[in-house]
Amino acid sequence: MEKIWVKNISMKDIVHQAIFLDMYYFAKAPTLAESNGQDRETAPPVTEATPQFRDIHISNVVCDGAEEGIFIRGLPEMSITDIYLENMVLKANKGAELIAAKNISLKNSKLVTKNVDPVVYIENSSGLGLDAIGYDPGATLLFSINGDKCGNIRVTGTDVSKTVRKAAFNYGAAENMLEIK
Repeated sequence: MEKIWVKNISMKDIVHQAIFLDMYYFAKAPTLAESNGQDRETAPPVTEATPQFRDIHISNVVCDGAEEGIFIRGLPEMSITDIYLENMVLKANKGAELIAAKNISLKNSKLVTKNVDPVVYIENSSGLGLDAIGYDPGATLLFSINGDKCGNIRVTGTDVSKTVRKAAFNYGAAENMLEIK
């Protein structure tokens, strides 16, 4: 799945996720917590049969009610890559999850969430650009960064002073993986 443009969408009362890109196709993937932070089972080799999600552009989206605003999950052997999300207002129970994702841009978007611990969950993802992200003032945790494969996570134009904690690092993630400007 590649070279897709979606824009000017208005949604209401979405049962699951407003933005949903999942290479597990609704199957339950192992979590870092279940593996105690150890590497997941050996990833299969990449072949022509390995699915790929890349070069997807989604903009000007409003969602009033969903279980989760954004869910992006690639495979250990094949990250979801080059996703561009811009100009969104997503009102949901949970904010965003980015798992096994690479080169993701989330720009000028507001996550209005009931669950504010965390607003954005990141797992084994890199090359993330989070620019001008709005969230509810007083959020307990803005970013939960998990896994030693995280890196090059850049936050710009976002007022991180409105949160109780900017970031938490777990399962091998380190503070140098996140840059806030």
